[in-house]
Amino acid sequence: MGGEQGMDVLLMDPVFRNTRLALYITSIAASPDRRGVQIYRRCLYCKAGDAGVHRLYRWSLDTGVPRNVDHFSAKYKEDFNGHRFRVVTLAYFPYINYVSGSDLPGTAVRLTDSLNTRMMEASQGISTSEDGLWGLRTPTGNWTGTVGTLQHEKADFSMDITLTPQRTAVLDFCRVYIDEDISILSLKPRPLPEYLSLVRPFEGTVWVAVVVGTMVWSTALWLLMSIKRNTSEKNLLNLSSSLFYGWGLLLEDQPYHPPAFSPGQLMVGVWLIACLILRASYTCSLISHLVVQGKSEPINSLEELVRLQKSKGWEWGTRTFDGAFNSLLTISTNQDYHIVKAHMQTMDMSTGIRRVMDGGFSYMRNYYAIRILKETYHSREAGDNPFHISTARYPLFAGNTWAFRRGTPFITRFDGALQRYLDSGLITHWMDDVISKHIREERQEKKATSLTTSTYAMTDGGEVVLGLQHLQATFYILILGLAAASSTFILEQVAGRRFSSSAERLGM
Repeated sequence: MGGEQGMDVLLMDPVFRNTRLALYITSIAASPDRRGVQIYRRCLYCKAGDAGVHRLYRWSLDTGVPRNVDHFSAKYKEDFNGHRFRVVTLAYFPYINYVSGSDLPGTAVRLTDSLNTRMMEASQGISTSEDGLWGLRTPTGNWTGTVGTLQHEKADFSMDITLTPQRTAVLDFCRVYIDEDISILSLKPRPLPEYLSLVRPFEGTVWVAVVVGTMVWSTALWLLMSIKRNTSEKNLLNLSSSLFYGWGLLLEDQPYHPPAFSPGQLMVGVWLIACLILRASYTCSLISHLVVQGKSEPINSLEELVRLQKSKGWEWGTRTFDGAFNSLLTISTNQDYHIVKAHMQTMDMSTGIRRVMDGGFSYMRNYYAIRILKETYHSREAGDNPFHISTARYPLFAGNTWAFRRGTPFITRFDGALQRYLDSGLITHWMDDVISKHIREERQEKKATSLTTSTYAMTDGGEVVLGLQHLQATFYILILGLAAASSTFILEQVAGRRFSSSAERLGM
């Protein structure tokens, strides 16, 4: 209460910037013998979209003050009246997209078609954050990026931001209207080299077991025959002959000069049965690997990325890494997630796609953006594409919504609008339509540079006739064997001549 002179100063004080629940009562003198009161209310948007002062009532004290008057009833909840909201955002297609007139952060932008653009067609005054980041909490408790812009009340709200527990401490949020899952984009499983066809039928542990088993059996046979001194000399094998004997039986060579005593014959019989099983298993598996070409394993999780990074030096990256994805990996108790964070690279989309195509690299973004990349960069001729989207998706906390500076009085209006969009199914419809439209535009733009399928092979599932390409491993082994034998022979000849020369000089 007070005089009219201080009314505007009080009701327009910045402390009331987020409320309309403020009244000012002042007395008036209608005549020397009649007095009354006037009640004014602070309004948020009555002054051409800006805050102002609005007179509610003027009463004479002689007639009394009406009772049960609701000074804040629904009829006084005015519209926005052209209020110009300050909105902060960053490009994150298909959720939000815009065209900026400058590369400097904090400049005004013009919205282009996206999910949030359709949800907020009438919004104006939209700009990027001052540092071009989504926002991370600093040790002082302040935030950078978009979150910091809202925290320090340099904007009214932000379209599309991930709701995290840390951000709720400094911002107000509407209801979540869409989920955001991070997915991994990699090349489809590639055909394994043909020269590995001979070793693929068995796993590495099986091959080790076969080699070790053959060596142990051959050594045991040699020891047994060395102990049995009463056998004929022709059946006595030295160690090298025993090793060749074991490998010969494994490779279907007939058992020449088998042991004449029962223990040795039993060992050979058991080994022949084992060799029969191994040969049959290997032959069947080899045929299947020659007919149906094997492929590398698909990448479907962050754990597989870490495993490939340790074994093959695999790399990965994303577009921006200063928001919820960074926070998710940081607070996780999974050590593989921390390894993913430590080796994360940041790059634009075109660079990421090029590195994925080169191999040994995976690109991570939200599922809808990954879906667009997969369906845009495809082979128009073959009707297929070289990309694989991981089956595992990683939700970013509660999902995406709109964030507001603390205490904003209009958050309920936007919350109600988002609820109506959800109830009517417009969110899903708009997202699908935005993605379809963008894919059509991108395909038309990339007609001259469509990808080919030369980087990966497709099989039609029909019968395959074995050719030289299927048996190239056999010729590789033959050539290597001949080269090794020839090299050994040459070394023996050279060493023998030198030894003979030395012996002649010494008179031996």
